[in-house]
Amino acid sequence: MALAAGFLPFLALRLGFHAGATLFRSGWFVESTITELAVMLVLRTNRPFYRSRPGRALLLSSIAIAAVTIALPYSPLARSSPRVERGRVSACGNVR
Repeated sequence: MALAAGFLPFLALRLGFHAGATLFRSGWFVESTITELAVMLVLRTNRPFYRSRPGRALLLSSIAIAAVTIALPYSPLARSSPRVERGRVSACGNVR
């Protein structure tokens, strides 16, 4: 099950959106960060996650991090990163 869930975003980005390297990297970043936030909120307690509300600070910080994560690829910071410049990008992120 976890293996299939891991391949689902990969397949959606490559086959569904025909993502090139830049879009793939951005999509993978957003998807993995949001997934990690969701896992953190589920695993933080021994009780079923739907019966245990997170603390206000944890919930608000998770929402803020998710919002920044979603906005970051559209911000001027993304355009200034060498990983998203036009050109061929090597596996380590260097533009050739």
